[in-house]
Amino acid sequence: MRALRVLCCLCLPALTACSAVSPEPRIEYRVVAPAAHLLADCPVPEWAGGEWADLVDLAEARRAALVGCNADKAAVRGEVEAAIRAFGARDSMD
Repeated sequence: MRALRVLCCLCLPALTACSAVSPEPRIEYRVVAPAAHLLADCPVPEWAGGEWADLVDLAEARRAALVGCNADKAAVRGEVEAAIRAFGARDSMD
């Protein structure tokens, strides 16, 4: 009977060590916001004339606006990629 008591005393600390609760992993969220001028609405050229020649001007103005919007989006992508490189991790952006 004494041997059982000694055996229980020796095994009890080992069993309680296995029941320790591991800490929860810390999750850190980082918000990366692009510059405000990159999020502004793109200008939309409006039809301002009544002659056929004015259509050429409208098409050129709309193309220039589209090129400007695409440049803004490329700058946003560049800022996001820079933030990904700075933080060293990549989450799914799809």
